[in-house]
Amino acid sequence: MDSGSPKSIIRLYYKTVVIPRYSEAILAVRIPKTFPANKVLLELLRGNMEPVLTAECLSAVHNGTAYIRVLNYQPNSVILKKNLKIALLVFPSSVNSVLPFKKPLTKSCQTEPEISQEVLDDFIKDYKIKINDNLSHEKKYKLGKLLYNYKDVFARNISEMKTYEGFELELRPRNPHLRSYTRQYKLNENDRNEVSRQVNDLHKQNLIEPTKIARLIAPVFWLKRRMDRAAWSSTFDE
Repeated sequence: MDSGSPKSIIRLYYKTVVIPRYSEAILAVRIPKTFPANKVLLELLRGNMEPVLTAECLSAVHNGTAYIRVLNYQPNSVILKKNLKIALLVFPSSVNSVLPFKKPLTKSCQTEPEISQEVLDDFIKDYKIKINDNLSHEKKYKLGKLLYNYKDVFARNISEMKTYEGFELELRPRNPHLRSYTRQYKLNENDRNEVSRQVNDLHKQNLIEPTKIARLIAPVFWLKRRMDRAAWSSTFDE
């Protein structure tokens, strides 16, 4: 659907709702009684600063109520208060064109490359994966193949960690005005070298970036890894 420059009306929520982290919700919104149609097109509110994503939708209107779908992409639950401005109402006269959705006539069939049993055995051994011995040979092969195809999610160290291109998750502190500054614990030379190495590795993988804001600083100390007693993991004391 293509709309031009519509005169839009901001829609408001009926009641306060809580959306769990990483989840979608379909919410009721209030439509003006003067709106003449029984269907309404709702679009994303420009400049929306709320921590949810709003989907464009075509909804039926019943007793002045329509519905809209939102996504909470935050790692924590969010609260959307009653009467929150969330979407724009598009009048039918401003719609330039409507194209029907057509399902493809043919289904694309992609054949997965075959993986030898030897390759799977080496992969399972290197990644220290345990598969139930009660499974049949065919089920073990299918499970091993599935794990092998998605092995990039089983990062064994920082160098194997991947990033999602084009996406950056914003961390929202509960109190953005809170300041927490604690001096670094005294470390010996080996620990200081290990801190520098791990920080450089995180920076090379684009997992962290430098900052000039010293508002939140937490000291670091070391803990032995459970699976590898010869290695150490950095831990921040918050």
